[in-house]
Amino acid sequence: MTDTLRVMLEIGPKGKRVAAVAPDWPGLERGAKTEEAVLERLRSYLPRYAPVAKRAGMDAEFAASAATTTVDVVEHYPGTGSTDFWGISFAFSSIDRQDVSSEALERELTLMRACWAFFDDVRSRVSAEMQKGPRGGGRDRDHIVAHTFGTERGWAKGLG
Repeated sequence: MTDTLRVMLEIGPKGKRVAAVAPDWPGLERGAKTEEAVLERLRSYLPRYAPVAKRAGMDAEFAASAATTTVDVVEHYPGTGSTDFWGISFAFSSIDRQDVSSEALERELTLMRACWAFFDDVRSRVSAEMQKGPRGGGRDRDHIVAHTFGTERGWAKGLG
């Protein structure tokens, strides 16, 4: 790893939204309407990812990447209609399609386990009923958890 934050940009087919994905940090992803805005939003979320890196024992490595002002956009790739609608990644980049070494796979699995542990910790701390938005919308904790697990099961089927 270097002190540069590698980022891939997934562009919705109608250009309505862009998703920025940090391939070296699973789960570090943000969406916005423009490339400039999405990179700024991703940078603003770096402190929120720090506890995940710390759980994975990679806090020093992450701090070096997060402290930099250098973002290296390593790929632009086409997204799907869902990218345009929600502003989150729904497509695979060329980096996603590459073979990975055993060491790189273990690193990614360690980070994914840390992401899930962080998710479980937050789930255990928040109340089941969450404050609704200004127009009364939003979901409660258990609906969010069920949606997240359902989405993961759907993606897992695609992996075999």
